[in-house]
Amino acid sequence: MSQTTAANLSKTDQFLIDNFNINKSVLELVEQAERELKPQFDALDDIMAYNQYKVLDVYQKNRISDVHFNWYTGYAYDDPGREMIEKVYAARR
Repeated sequence: MSQTTAANLSKTDQFLIDNFNINKSVLELVEQAERELKPQFDALDDIMAYNQYKVLDVYQKNRISDVHFNWYTGYAYDDPGREMIEKVYAARR
């Protein structure tokens, strides 16, 4: 391992430098880009959380449980999971 340990480097950055020969300036550039894009990533995280809670809400209202995800014949005959998922799709907002 290299002896380029610096107090301001994270363990991950140090690992990337030592094991993958990634230049510290590249890591700094990535960090800067991530900082600049943070508002966009935060907005996407909010959209993701909102959509996830909408799905959970519909699942709860339709009483979806682990039973509905069991494997049956594969032909959808008397398949409670398929019937309930179709009900969920019909209830989409």
